Formats: sequence, C-alpha cells, structure tokens
Amino acid sequence: MEKIMYSDHEENFFEVYQKENSNGQWILLIHGGYWRQKFSKKLMEPLVETFLNEGFNVVNIEYCRGEHRWPIPFEDIKQAIKTFKETDYYKSKDEIILLGHSVGGQLALLNENSVDRVIALAPVTDVLFTKSKGLGDNAVVEYFGNTNDANLEKASPIHKDGYNSKILIVHGLNDQSVLIDTTLNFVNKYKQSTIYLFSFPFLSHKACIDPKNYCFQYILGWLNQD
Repeated sequence: MEKIMYSDHEENFFEVYQKENSNGQWILLIHGGYWRQKFSKKLMEPLVETFLNEGFNVVNIEYCRGEHRWPIPFEDIKQAIKTFKETDYYKSKDEIILLGHSVGGQLALLNENSVDRVIALAPVTDVLFTKSKGLGDNAVVEYFGNTNDANLEKASPIHKDGYNSKILIVHGLNDQSVLIDTTLNFVNKYKQSTIYLFSFPFLSHKACIDPKNYCFQYILGWLNQD
C-alpha cells in the first residue's frame, strides 16, 4: 500500500492497493457519513480486501468534510481522481470505477464524467429532499447551514445536466437513512442514460458496505459483465 497526497490538507490523500498482476481495473472508494468529520475512509476498508481478492486494484480516498463546507468535498474528489491519473499506477487503457456509499455516492455521481463507471450504494441524490425529511439527524442543516436552495440543487446529482458513464445503484427498500424514493426519482429522470438499479427489500443503509452481504455478489456480477 502507498499513501499519496493529492493536495495540501492532511486529509487530502488516498491509499493505493495494486495487485501484483494488475488487471487494469481500478476501484476508487469514497466513504459516506453525511458530511460529518467523525466518519472516515475506515468505513470502506473492509471492501479493500474483498475487491483485491476479486482481482481489482483499489484506491481508498479521504477528503475534507465537517467544517470544510461544500463544494470542498466535491472538489477534493475531483482532484483525487486527477492526481491518481497522473501517477505511474494508472495506464491510459485502464478502467476506473468510482464506488461511493451514501454521501460518497453523491460525490461519485457528481464526478462521473471523470471515470468509466460508477457504483453508488444508497446514494444521496437529492439534497433538498434530504433536508425536507430531516434525514441523517438533520444532516443537511448541520452541514450546509442556511445556504439557499440553488446551492443545494448544485450539490444534488438529480439536478446534474446528464450522465454519460455506466452507473449501478444499489439501494434497500427499507433504508431509513437515505430513502429509496430519491433513487427511484433519479433513475426515472435519467432513464435515457445507462443506469442499472438493484433494489432489495431488506438492505439497511450500512449493510451496503458489508462485503459479506448478499448484495455484493450482484455488484461483482455487474462489475464482471462485458
């Protein structure tokens, strides 16, 4: 494993895990946590070994959050991807798959034009909806403060102009932290794009990032399709 800084702040780094016989596929992980400082890349560490064992190379990204207001997390992820592409690890023919959970899914979708594919696990796609429902213990008000609705729309993947990459969304019907309503609205709005949805009746919010959960067999199947 190698730790690489992509900007000046101490949390602007990512960790690179490369297979000895690389298959040219890279999964870049983005953690969630409703923009709160206490949640970090450690949330995604169980996935690192899982994807390595399946033959993928992995990058686990950390970014500024908490007191670092929007759009800093978005800009951090954008810079992290750019920096990774400039390393010796990345070859022009390699495939980059951006995988994010919750707010990490938000960040992955907003950065989809920089990668080949996106996997969004229970993603926050509509910040205004999230605010109106008080989800994540009023996480939007806590993080964004009194910012206007226009800024919340800019932070919402559902208000993006369009999507060009292949996208997989995985979401549980019983998820109480990020309601599946927003995912269904997102898929319906961008039905002209290449978006796959795996919805499960019993898949809690955190179960999405448990590599032992049955949903991961579906994720791996999608990753390995032609």
